[in-house]
Amino acid sequence: MSDPERPRLSVLAIEDDPILGRFLVDALAGAGHSVQLATTGAAALDAARRERFDLILVDLQLPDADGATLLARLRDDAGAASRQASAIAMSGELPPARRAALIAAGFLDAWQKPVSLATLESLDRHRVREPGTDALRAADATDDRLLDDDAALERLGSAATVAALRGLLAGELPRQWRSIGEAVDAGDVQAALAILHRARGGCALCGANAAVAALGGLAHALREGLDPSAARARAGAAVERTVARLVDDRPP
Repeated sequence: MSDPERPRLSVLAIEDDPILGRFLVDALAGAGHSVQLATTGAAALDAARRERFDLILVDLQLPDADGATLLARLRDDAGAASRQASAIAMSGELPPARRAALIAAGFLDAWQKPVSLATLESLDRHRVREPGTDALRAADATDDRLLDDDAALERLGSAATVAALRGLLAGELPRQWRSIGEAVDAGDVQAALAILHRARGGCALCGANAAVAALGGLAHALREGLDPSAARARAGAAVERTVARLVDDRPP
């Protein structure tokens, strides 16, 4: 039931199943939110480019698009009205590793389908944040520690998961950094920004604060058309130090 005292959200729901789509619209409208339904990726991108939404609910398996790719395209569109909207993924299959990967890719959260009425009714502005998630923003705003164990444990839930994902990051981050450099050298800013977004998400999830901040500085320089040389050097150094620490911290 709608509570007139709670701030309301403008929501874009992307769902191709007519029954689930109707449920999302009815449940969100019943909770007092403004909701628009898109049944294809193309329609969703069109709506998100034209209108500013607070939140986008993204079905990961659309008839014409992959939900994660759809979000990346929106984030890379500098002129999109909803480029800064939070996004929550929805999927019928959501093992822990998949959920962690989605959050690393820039989703605020990931929900198992079918989504419950209680979950939809619980949405409010206190839970909806700008893209990059709380993890990215916290890492940007705090200190330059290479690895923040407490933050990583809070986000991932167990020391075993932290260790596992940091092990993956130790292998993936150098590859991402090489790809970023190749894209920058080729003048492909959009490709570089897309890889930077994924790299920052993985680093934030694992509590790699220094890398998050330095990679964010490079992304800012690229978006603003600035000379990226200094930011690139700082990011490279942060990545190198972070990877070295990740390797050193691996269990024997």
